[in-house]
Amino acid sequence: MRSLLLVATCMLSSIVWGCGAPSRFEAHITGVVTEKPDQKEPTPKRFDLLARVEINGKPPAVPVARGSEMASRDIIVMEVARTTADRDEDFTMLFGRPFDAPHQAALGKFDNEGTFILSVGWIFLWGDAPMAKTEWGAAGADGTTIAIEVVGDELHRYYYVKGKAINPEPVWIKAGGNACELTQVGRFAELKADGSLDCINTIDDDPDAAAFIKKAKKYAKQVGWTP
Repeated sequence: MRSLLLVATCMLSSIVWGCGAPSRFEAHITGVVTEKPDQKEPTPKRFDLLARVEINGKPPAVPVARGSEMASRDIIVMEVARTTADRDEDFTMLFGRPFDAPHQAALGKFDNEGTFILSVGWIFLWGDAPMAKTEWGAAGADGTTIAIEVVGDELHRYYYVKGKAINPEPVWIKAGGNACELTQVGRFAELKADGSLDCINTIDDDPDAAAFIKKAKKYAKQVGWTP
């Protein structure tokens, strides 16, 4: 019976990871980007009280474990690294509250496999194979910049912000039985509460999407992202 259960568990996990959970998972909060209503430009911070401290040549970082639930009213900078059965994922991620709700906290968590799940707010990811999801669907790509935004109870958005200079990879989106690819930079997908997935939207043609990406880029630039 135990062997049957193990096989069933392995088959279920292989849908996403191959057999077994990721063999490597590391996530660290490496900084906070301050945001004030009267502030024209964001100010990057490396935990002010420890700004002059280095550990093994690096600034202090707060480790985040699998299964951790997170809430923040500031924009958090995180470094995530993990290895699954068929790929390495190493990327930087910004995690912030909704721009139009200054008193609402961003909410999210790392599940037991080390995937970040966004519940409230937005994330902006770049590096080697960034990947994350909302409670409805997932998005990822190789060597790209992507963003995910929970617009509200009825709408989630997945953005293709920047691709590789040579042979850019598409951004994939998976939501239940639906899936699509964003093959061009500047496109985004909309996933609605009823499960419908629309992947032919252009950021510049949607004022709300364009405003969100402009703000997110501003903060990402402060912590090393390059357009």
